[in-house]
Amino acid sequence: MKHYLIAAAFCLASAACAPQGSDEIAMPDDATVAARSMPIAEEFQAQLKEQLVAALGQGGPEAAVGVCIEAAPAIAAGRFEASGA
Repeated sequence: MKHYLIAAAFCLASAACAPQGSDEIAMPDDATVAARSMPIAEEFQAQLKEQLVAALGQGGPEAAVGVCIEAAPAIAAGRFEASGA
């Protein structure tokens, strides 16, 4: 009887350690990622371009560099947050 209990415990432990196929996370393919990313990238580009053109008109290239340093990361963070990524 004792041997049966040991064998049963071994079988249960083995089953618990077996890999489970349903726990795998499905990764989207490149085309899906590109399709989801394109609108976000286009919004980022449009917002950045608007600010760069305004800065170039007001303060020249130095002002545009300031936009790249300060505004671009903020715009990117906003797009990231809005996308839910």
